[in-house]
Amino acid sequence: TPRPLDIQIYGHRLVYTIYGDTGSDVYLLDLGVLNPKPQKISPGTGNNNYARIYDHIVVYHSDVDGKDHIYVYDINTGKTSILTTEGKQWHADIYGSTVVYDDYRDGNWNIYAYDLNTQAERRLTNEPHDQMAPRIYGNRIVYMDNRNGYTAIYTMTI
Repeated sequence: TPRPLDIQIYGHRLVYTIYGDTGSDVYLLDLGVLNPKPQKISPGTGNNNYARIYDHIVVYHSDVDGKDHIYVYDINTGKTSILTTEGKQWHADIYGSTVVYDDYRDGNWNIYAYDLNTQAERRLTNEPHDQMAPRIYGNRIVYMDNRNGYTAIYTMTI
């Protein structure tokens, strides 16, 4: 029996990951409807995980086609799109129209931000060590950084 992991909630909507024998999938459950039924929102096969939700937008990691990227699912339209085809992303988070994520395109992990309204991407960290697993609330971002030889929590305001 599959079991949900990594549950996130926004209002009456839940997103979570189900792991199976052939990979993992992201599901959406709308508790605001009578008799809610889980809806698989990640396309393809492979590993789809680390889902985060804000309002009607879900972001998650997928290694579909053997590439690690962040995907965006719009609950209102039912459409899925890839955030960027550059690099290799793993963890993402969303607040408002801003998506933050870690990306390995520069030879180490850095933090990037993408504005869904303007479709503008910008690199937020530029340090030769790894910065990973960002989370955003308002204009504050927290992330893990190993520049001192151990993992520490760093914050920044954008």
